[in-house]
Amino acid sequence: MSHGKSLLAFICWAVLTLGVANAAGAQELGEKARKIGENVREACAKDMKTFCSQVTPGDGRMVACFYAHEDKISVGCDMAILEAGDKLAWFVDEVRTAVAGCAADIREYCRGMTPGEGRIFQCLRDNQGELSQGCRGLVSRLASRLAAR
Repeated sequence: MSHGKSLLAFICWAVLTLGVANAAGAQELGEKARKIGENVREACAKDMKTFCSQVTPGDGRMVACFYAHEDKISVGCDMAILEAGDKLAWFVDEVRTAVAGCAADIREYCRGMTPGEGRIFQCLRDNQGELSQGCRGLVSRLASRLAAR
């Protein structure tokens, strides 16, 4: 994977996980997201200092700086970004499968709920005894896989 693709994957991962990091129902995921973020920050600290020390963080400026220097990013930083991207891909696939398999249950039990920060997932977990068999299995599988990751 090129630096650009791995950086883009990491950015997408960061955007998604920041939204669930504070959710009471997704504490396990939030903790894992923070740990992955810490790993990336640690692995990329020297690169940030070398290439982006004059950049004021915020509004995507640090991301733009990394993107501008993608051909110079260290192997360790690149590997941490790749790992984060792999975890993002796994998470997106799992969520997509659960949403598709639980669409009717979400409409029935989570109607009117604002998506984000793990609220829909928590709603499904709270109503697990009422869910269709297929959705119940998907929610259980996702919960156990999140705990194992």
